[in-house]
Amino acid sequence: MQTEDSSILTDYMTFSYPISKGITKWLLAVMMFCSFLQAKAQEPLMAKANMMFTVSYGANNYNRMVLEKYVHTQSVNDPSIRYNIQYSNPLNANVDYAMSDYTSLGLGVNYYSFDLNEKRTDTIHAYDLETKGRRIAIQIRAMRYVIQRPRSIVYFFAGAGARFRSVTYNSADSIALRTAAIHHTADGSLSTYSPISMDLGVGAKFLLIRNIGISAEVGILTSIAQVGLFYSFKNKWRKSHDNIGW
Repeated sequence: MQTEDSSILTDYMTFSYPISKGITKWLLAVMMFCSFLQAKAQEPLMAKANMMFTVSYGANNYNRMVLEKYVHTQSVNDPSIRYNIQYSNPLNANVDYAMSDYTSLGLGVNYYSFDLNEKRTDTIHAYDLETKGRRIAIQIRAMRYVIQRPRSIVYFFAGAGARFRSVTYNSADSIALRTAAIHHTADGSLSTYSPISMDLGVGAKFLLIRNIGISAEVGILTSIAQVGLFYSFKNKWRKSHDNIGW
C-alpha cells in the first residue's frame, strides 16, 4: 500500500526528471558549444595563409605640418608674402598576406591632394601663384607581429616603394615659379621631388566581429597616425592542438 509520503516522492520524481534531463542536455550543449569556440579561437588572427584588407584615414599630414612651419618662418621674415595651404588627410588601403603566423607581406597605397598658394606683393616680385596637385604612393609592406592573438595583433611595419605626383600651376612665369619659396618644398618642388616612398611604424588591429575589426597605426611619414577598418579573409579554422607557430 502506497503511503502519502511515497506518493508525493513519486509525483516529484515524475515531474522533475524531464526537467533535469532537459537541463542536463542544455548544459551539455552549452559545454560543447564553448568547447567548439575555444578550439576555433586558438587560431591567431593572421594565421599562415590568411589575408587582410585594411582601409584607413590619416589623422594628420606630416608634409602639411612641415610646410606650415616653414612658411610661418618665411612670413615672419618677409611680411610681404602671404600663404594659403590646404591638404587632404591621407587615405590608405593595404592588402596583407600572412607568410607565417608571425610575419606578413603586402601592398599598400597612400593618396592625398594639396592646394598651395603664395602671394607676393613687394616692388621687385609681385605674383599670385597657385599649385594644385595629387600624390599617390605604392609600397611593398612587411609586418612583424609582436603580439598575436585570436582577435588582435600588435605589430611593427615597414614599407618601401615609389610615389608619383601630378601638379598644375596657374602661371607659366618661370621667374615666379623659381622664386616662390613654397615651390621649393616637398610637394611643390619643381626639380627636387623624390620618387622614393618609405614608411616605418607600429600598429594594432582588433577584431570586432567574425571578419571585421578596427585598425590603428603610427608611422614616420605622410600620416603620423591613421585609423580605419579591416576585413579578415580566413583561409581555414584550426583546432586547438595544432601548432600556431609560437
